[in-house]
Amino acid sequence: MDYTASIFVLVSMFAVCTAVTEDVGVNTENTERCNCPWSVQDFSQLQEEIALLKADVGAIKVSLSEEEIQDNEIPLIENVEGFVYATCKPMPNSHLDSDYFQPITGIINMKQNATGGPLYIDIYMYGFRSAFGSLHGFHIHTYGDLKEGCQSTGGHFNPFGKDHGAPGDDNRHVGDLGNVQPDHQGVVNTGMIDNVASLIGENSVIGRAFVIHSGEDDLGLGGFPDSRTTGHAGPRLACCVIGRSEQ
Repeated sequence: MDYTASIFVLVSMFAVCTAVTEDVGVNTENTERCNCPWSVQDFSQLQEEIALLKADVGAIKVSLSEEEIQDNEIPLIENVEGFVYATCKPMPNSHLDSDYFQPITGIINMKQNATGGPLYIDIYMYGFRSAFGSLHGFHIHTYGDLKEGCQSTGGHFNPFGKDHGAPGDDNRHVGDLGNVQPDHQGVVNTGMIDNVASLIGENSVIGRAFVIHSGEDDLGLGGFPDSRTTGHAGPRLACCVIGRSEQ
């Protein structure tokens, strides 16, 4: 509520009444000093009205203070509009045997609403030399550590201790993103939408690593000893560290 006008009126009346009593020089014990037509009763009533005005002004101040406190208690809006962005530039695995080496490079861009929701992944990579139609496991690994090439990125990012699976499975690693497939020119130009991996929160993938494997991810269904851990996807062809970006 806006008390500005009320305060102005009350303060003005208070000032006028105070000025009148000071100018007149009221002395209720000796009314002969009052050279005006005001009676003792008039001044007593005036003083009572001044006291009431003081009480009203004090009450308005208290009310304003309480409203200010309530306004300060309104929680800030936590849902920030806009997106969080990240990027990653794959490079060939420097510690890979020459028999497996492929000069893979490119860029992987990601974005996610700052309030959460799906993670959008745009992938552009080239330099694949595998047979046309081949599939390559595509995962997020735990560490953004390239001291030993792609070998030091650890296993699939799996903060919930689940088995390896397909991107659409309930039982899957956070880092399980299935496969990518190069075209006849050795280029991967595609997009993904994932509802598990995230750029925000305590399990953010920022600072971790993308890894592209030499073989197909069997999505945990191949029956190999490592199907439920790595998808039996084979050696690591290329990798990159996921970093926060402006857009």
